[in-house]
Amino acid sequence: MQKKKDELLDLVDDEGNIIGQEFRSVVYARGMKNFRVVDIFIKNPDGKFFICKRSSDKKISPGKYESCGEHVNPGETDLQAARRALQEEFGIDVPPLQFEFIGYTTPSDGASGYSAVFQATIDQQPILGREHETGDWMSVFEIIAMLRENPRQFRSNILNHFAQHARVLFPESAGIV
Repeated sequence: MQKKKDELLDLVDDEGNIIGQEFRSVVYARGMKNFRVVDIFIKNPDGKFFICKRSSDKKISPGKYESCGEHVNPGETDLQAARRALQEEFGIDVPPLQFEFIGYTTPSDGASGYSAVFQATIDQQPILGREHETGDWMSVFEIIAMLRENPRQFRSNILNHFAQHARVLFPESAGIV
């Protein structure tokens, strides 16, 4: 597997203001949580979400289920990063108007960084790359059943987003999540 180039990440304060930059390797080695990421829940017109399983050779959360996420590059907006993430991870070019901003999840919520959470509605099949082993469209109720069966099979970031934004992401599950 080809080693990824060390990315430069913006560091932010508690209000999300950029206060500096550091290389990704340093951020993770020091356990820093003041960097920007985006997480995107991919939804199809039938209301199902695309949930994929990370490759077992990933350094962080190997073999765990997730949606789509990416670090925000310096100078990039959250929406630009979300669009880039879907293109890089799944080969999907999603127009900006197909994204709905859901909210933020922060380290004080248990997130690994300052995450802008989006939902993108698409009518295309994502193409899995080397970062994921499998992926499938799942109903809210299938996702909830998996969560109840074994929440540890999901990346912690997706669990935090479910906890923070369930009413917006899954309005049909009111009272269940």
